[in-house]
Amino acid sequence: MRVATVFFVAFLAIASSRGAESSPPKLPSDARASLEKNAALFSNVLITGAIHRRPLVPVETVLKKFDTSESEADFTKTLHFELRFQGPLFRESTKHPAGKSYTRDLLHEISFDGTQYRIGYKELKEPASSSISIYTPGIATEYGKLHDRANSLARMEFWYLRETGFTGPQTLASLGQPVVSTVLNAADQQKIVSVSEVSSGGETFLEVIIEQPEPWQSAETFDIETHQPFVELLNGTDILQMRRERERRQLAGKDRVIRFWLNRAHGYAVEEKWESRKETGETLFHTKNSDYVQVTPDGVWMPKRCVVESHAYYTAPLFISPDPLYETVIQMDQCVPGNFDEDQFRIWYDIPGVEVADWTSPKATLKKAERYTVPASIDDLAGKSSGQWRWLVILNILFIAGWLGWWYSQSRKQHPEA
Repeated sequence: MRVATVFFVAFLAIASSRGAESSPPKLPSDARASLEKNAALFSNVLITGAIHRRPLVPVETVLKKFDTSESEADFTKTLHFELRFQGPLFRESTKHPAGKSYTRDLLHEISFDGTQYRIGYKELKEPASSSISIYTPGIATEYGKLHDRANSLARMEFWYLRETGFTGPQTLASLGQPVVSTVLNAADQQKIVSVSEVSSGGETFLEVIIEQPEPWQSAETFDIETHQPFVELLNGTDILQMRRERERRQLAGKDRVIRFWLNRAHGYAVEEKWESRKETGETLFHTKNSDYVQVTPDGVWMPKRCVVESHAYYTAPLFISPDPLYETVIQMDQCVPGNFDEDQFRIWYDIPGVEVADWTSPKATLKKAERYTVPASIDDLAGKSSGQWRWLVILNILFIAGWLGWWYSQSRKQHPEA
């Protein structure tokens, strides 16, 4: 009887484990509630900070391993960023110092105001040389299809969001969707692999493992050797871009595994994160977050510092180093409620001479935008000497009035009968 009982219990255990395997793991209710509250932060928030890379081995080795044409200065430069979110509306601004990639100090901006998608390049030392392109998501998508570049205009980075467990719009098709919790998004798509508790350094964390499509993959089908945007590149960059596209196509249909450690004491904020290739288990990135601050009264916590040990780089999609080759450090300066109006989600530069390419104009086609330059206005002409300009206008008015008075008096003298 005792043997039968043991067998029955063992059978129940096996059946239970099989049943558990067939149903997706579930998040604890308090974790789900906290993650929803954390994502609500992006209904109205301003985030600023800086990002830079630092090699863990000689930088020449790093650049060679990843077969990139970047210089040491470009690879290690500090970028200052500003993020504005208001539900599905966003604006990302990144300040690039002059280097090989950008020959002048430049502010690269991307925004979506709910209708239009805008890309701006503001020359900081020569503002009149700036440019703006205006699209709708649909027009940008059709433009990409026409030119064999399905998502070439989706240039959002959102570094800080990615390392802290959030997902913003990643493609043109996802414009108009708000920022979401990466873990909750995986739960909704039944992409959670496991949920468990782990202990480390005397603390207990909620470990959540999810799967996501490989972000470096390419579904393009154009002929790589004759693709005009590649062929037109100079100084060997064409060869690098062709190689990169070949490697990206080898990743089509593959997944990454992402392991999160969520800190219950900080509202289930991401404490650590690992990204690896599902097929091989090789680690691509390992993130450690620290210096948490409470950014809302209801208990939303965000890290001020993210350090990402990196074994891979986008310029060499297939290569993964067994040891980390560089660190990416993200330092958040502020995370505060935003005070925005709609104009702040429409990139525009008032400087006369700025070039505008408007793909939404009735005069535009998918092959050719309506192009014009920003005209000068009275305020532009006045510049910093607006007070002098006003006095000049007043003096001209007085002069004209005086001249008309003199002309009238002379006319009366010549024709007194009038």
